[in-house]
Amino acid sequence: MSHLIDTLKQVPDFRSAHGRIHPLWLLLLLMVMGMLAGYQGYRPLETFVSDYRQPLSELLGLESLEVPSHCTFRRVMKGLDFQALSHQFEAWMLSKAQTHSPDNYAASIDGKRIRQGLTDAKGKQRFVGLVSLFAVEAGITLKLEALTQEDNSEIKVVQALLETLQLDGLLITMDALHAQKNT
Repeated sequence: MSHLIDTLKQVPDFRSAHGRIHPLWLLLLLMVMGMLAGYQGYRPLETFVSDYRQPLSELLGLESLEVPSHCTFRRVMKGLDFQALSHQFEAWMLSKAQTHSPDNYAASIDGKRIRQGLTDAKGKQRFVGLVSLFAVEAGITLKLEALTQEDNSEIKVVQALLETLQLDGLLITMDALHAQKNT
């Protein structure tokens, strides 16, 4: 887990120093752990940390873990730079499969959107979905791309993602959506 922590420490903290209690890497790690344990949402994440405060403190080598409020989790999720987190996540996942070459994978591309979009304080549309490239044999996600309101189409995001890949020897499966005559 220390390598994941080192990776999360590379994600730039967008918050002002005033009133900051928890480092960003810790909040991100708690979100990952909580969501993997089935605590979906701001308040459930606060409950997760509260319920497992002592074991989490021991696991992370912290003297005392202050429980972040649901508002803190909300601010982090709304303000987080998806691209920065995505790049760090990709690097971490690839480091888990160092003995494999991405060129030998059978991969699957799929996009998912949430039903309701999120907007920031300025009214700008925020992260509302993602497109992922999943390496089937290795069981890892190789690439993530944000799917935002401005993109309008999963097709455009997938085409841009495909342009970044070395496709020699890579078998890719996609939804029927991508089998259109003009794409």
